[in-house]
Amino acid sequence: MMAMDLILGLPVHPLVVHAAAVFIPLSAIGVVLILFSEKIRKTYTPLVLAVVASATGSTVVASSSGEALSERVGLPVDHAIQGERLRNVVLILAVLVAAWYYLQRSKEKAFAQSQLLNSSLKGVLTVVAGASLALTLVVGHSGATAAWKERIAEPAALTTDAKPAPSTQAGADITLSAQEVAAHN
Repeated sequence: MMAMDLILGLPVHPLVVHAAAVFIPLSAIGVVLILFSEKIRKTYTPLVLAVVASATGSTVVASSSGEALSERVGLPVDHAIQGERLRNVVLILAVLVAAWYYLQRSKEKAFAQSQLLNSSLKGVLTVVAGASLALTLVVGHSGATAAWKERIAEPAALTTDAKPAPSTQAGADITLSAQEVAAHN
């Protein structure tokens, strides 16, 4: 039986986070654009709604698959905390966008055209969209750090002052400094 957190033997999490990393910023930008541009709203609202739904779905899958992956390889605490925050912010964004869309299509014109409600919702949506964009960067960075920090050499280790390790392959070229040659002359 194949585990549900794997696709063809690979963990789902690093595959699906790329979808979230694309859809969340696109949805945040799209939401702000349709909120404040009548021309864009008329043409692109269905597309933005689809992107918000994709962002929400990919975020939920990334969160749950991240939990499953952590059971296999250990928990990167900072990344897990930031990932949960991002998931919650994206869920809030989706609910607020749905409420905004409902108000825009409401048959009750007085309710739909309430300036205070409309302005308040636009302001809150803009803040939540900005938070989702910022948290996407934070979560992506913490995940990359957790995955790669121990595997990538520090730039200081790559300076020209460092002595190269001698090669053990027969016939391989060895680079020696003049000081090294003089020490063994």
